[in-house]
Amino acid sequence: MSEHINQALRQLAEAREGLLAIGDDIWAEIDHRDALARRESVAFFDAYSDKVATLDALSAEITGMLNDYVASHAPAPRPDTPTNPTRAYPLDSDFTFKRPRGFSLAGEAMRPATTWRGMYQFVCRELNQADAKKFAALVTHPDYVSRQGRKMFSRDPRDLRFAVDIGQGLCAEGNYSANTLCDNMRRLLAYFGRDPRQMKVYLRPDSVEADDAEAPPL
Repeated sequence: MSEHINQALRQLAEAREGLLAIGDDIWAEIDHRDALARRESVAFFDAYSDKVATLDALSAEITGMLNDYVASHAPAPRPDTPTNPTRAYPLDSDFTFKRPRGFSLAGEAMRPATTWRGMYQFVCRELNQADAKKFAALVTHPDYVSRQGRKMFSRDPRDLRFAVDIGQGLCAEGNYSANTLCDNMRRLLAYFGRDPRQMKVYLRPDSVEADDAEAPPL
């Protein structure tokens, strides 16, 4: 049964990522020079994003339930199971339909992360802990608030489509595709004076395609 569950969760994750990627495409195709067309397109984009956020929340709940079920019915893993990946990918890679295994910051050991949102949450939490005052300023920073008033960070989770707790009373918007989340991490690392190139991502073997074979070795 666990294999059937894992297969269903992979399909669910791929469907979610596909819908979020479509949202990126819709936004990129909006003609901001035509005021009327822009209003109509933005209204569609907002309605679409709200629906995807609702589905996303249900998906996260179902995934958590099934993962808990599998964990409670699976044998304990061997303590000496190796977890050292052999490929590292920079944040500006194309991660559409890819699934993460973990990441590293500035040459540190790999940290496990099985979702892009979980990875984003960890990076936000670490930066928030490093400089809470500077991070709090992002709530109203114009570079982190869209022209429609959509915030990337807020103290009120109701401001966000999918609020992710990042500590210090702050939440981050988590309703983004894998590529957008990675772009956000690049921006945040640079904003806090860290080199985004020092963050590497490791992918699950079942999501690495043949065209990734030439990725640089660790």
